[in-house]
Amino acid sequence: MNHVSTPLIGHKSLSVLRWVARIWGSLSVAFLLFMILGHIIDGDEPFTSGFTSTKEVLIFFLFPVCTLIGLWMAWRMELLGSLMALIGVAGLFLLRQDLILDLWICVIVAPAVLYLIAWWFSRKGKSDTS
Repeated sequence: MNHVSTPLIGHKSLSVLRWVARIWGSLSVAFLLFMILGHIIDGDEPFTSGFTSTKEVLIFFLFPVCTLIGLWMAWRMELLGSLMALIGVAGLFLLRQDLILDLWICVIVAPAVLYLIAWWFSRKGKSDTS
């Protein structure tokens, strides 16, 4: 008996999901870059003091660096990019539990979840047609 399965999400819906993730992710990257540059260029508080501990360096690497690179990579490699961004934020939350309920961080990293969902549905669609 041939079992023909229907896709869980249509091609057009998947395309819309990807474009929402791309636009939102681009806005997140632009916002993070703006904030980093603003902190570096700020005349009142020059960025000359640097990091005061290894923990601060690790936190900076996890968020925003991993998040920026992950969201940028997710344009072409949805799984790898989204996982990189999500792992970066998960690491941030492990080191800074006080930020877990910070809505802005969740808004910034939300496109990574959308990329992961898009990857999942595109994968399911390919395996169902095989």
